[in-house]
Amino acid sequence: MITFGKFENKPFLSLKNIFTNEFLNKHILIIIVEFLLSLSLIVLPYSLSFFSIGLLFLFITLISKFKWGIYILAFTVPYAADHAGFHIKSKWSIVVADIIPAFPIISLITLLGFALHRVAGLHKWKVKEPVNTLLFLLVCWASITLFWPYDFKHNTFQFFILFNNFLLFYLLLNSVDNKKYYNRLMWCWISFGAAVAIFTFISAMLDGKKIYTIGILKWLTFKLYLLAPPIRAESVANTNETALILNLTICIAIGMMLTVNSLTKKIVLSAIVVFMMFAHILTLSKGGLMGMLAMFYFLLLFVQRFRKNFFRNFVLIHLIIISLLVLQVVITRESKSPRIVSASQAASLQSRVDVLYKPGMKKLLQGNLLKGMGIGTSKTYLDAPNGGCPHAHSIYFSTLFDLGLIGIAIVSLVFFVFLRDFLKMVKFQQTNLQLMFLCCCGGLVATLTHGTIDFEYNTPEIWFFFGLTVATLNLAKQELGHFKLAGVS
Repeated sequence: MITFGKFENKPFLSLKNIFTNEFLNKHILIIIVEFLLSLSLIVLPYSLSFFSIGLLFLFITLISKFKWGIYILAFTVPYAADHAGFHIKSKWSIVVADIIPAFPIISLITLLGFALHRVAGLHKWKVKEPVNTLLFLLVCWASITLFWPYDFKHNTFQFFILFNNFLLFYLLLNSVDNKKYYNRLMWCWISFGAAVAIFTFISAMLDGKKIYTIGILKWLTFKLYLLAPPIRAESVANTNETALILNLTICIAIGMMLTVNSLTKKIVLSAIVVFMMFAHILTLSKGGLMGMLAMFYFLLLFVQRFRKNFFRNFVLIHLIIISLLVLQVVITRESKSPRIVSASQAASLQSRVDVLYKPGMKKLLQGNLLKGMGIGTSKTYLDAPNGGCPHAHSIYFSTLFDLGLIGIAIVSLVFFVFLRDFLKMVKFQQTNLQLMFLCCCGGLVATLTHGTIDFEYNTPEIWFFFGLTVATLNLAKQELGHFKLAGVS
């Protein structure tokens, strides 16, 4: 009699059986891909056929292993957020702002895989986090602002970006459920930061910024931005965004340096931190440098291991930064006073005030200060004669302009709820997760400092990193709860 082994007396098509069965995981993907590849070669061109099969293979893989999607997002979100994506050719579309990132397809497939695993009972990690609820409330308020849009299609597109950013936060919060997986994700994040530093260094040696465009349809173009102009180096979107990413990876590398046991890993991580600091300085981003300094000061004050030798560490940080600044001048051969330590860029801030902040406030006050101008409106309205701007160049002003005082109030609630948890957790610095949480908070401090004069609330990598931080907080809370139950103080 023919039997089906593990399938006997079990529903063959149950989700749990499909996801956990060893035979299906090893062979069914190969069978499906081979069948569809053969079928597609009959009716499609070779290039499109392989692309479609590759996309299908990714779909099946992330459905069965949804956590792998988080690894991929750690590499693709900060790179593809403003560096590689699809631009819609339309009268409402702003070339510098309305770009569909390359990663939403990954996040959507990962969400589907997560949902199926949850339904099948294979992923039982559930988080009750008020920050998640408040951010969802912010998304709901942003959807309401579509009733008074500056340009409905543009505003709707910007809402799509915001919704996907919330999805990134939600996935991180609900997927990172154990320390082993968390550590792997942190190494992915550090690896991306190291790659950014390497390409930033390479771009400092090359001239010119390259933009590659590939026409897909009459109304759709794929754009890829590579490298940077002379003197100022970059490898992700632009110099300021490169500096932001390096700040967000430096803090994680410092956290891992504090928590790993291997001396070799500590040395390697220390070297990576210094190298990323050097790449950061090569961007010549003043806002980024202020953010990095704010991050280091935060870590010196709140991390006990650094605070024990405060003066020594304070001097060491500044000696390293000054040395790297001198090395930057030698490498880039700046013929004038170094940009990053000169006052020559005061006009840059003044231009933000004249072109962005003042017109934005004027438009806001003409409308309704309470409800705002509508999600994404500042991108269209500001610098309108030149076709709009990528963002309001301030997280705070962009939130106020688009979402009004109601949006500011919701974001303030998020801040105070998070601050409450931080003040509770800062008392406990015995475990790796607790230390990693403080280092993540250092990255947030860098972002909030740099974000005073750059970026916006709808920046994907900021949402991703905040999700990473809150996920760290929840794991640390769980760990602390276990210690309390065991009677460990």
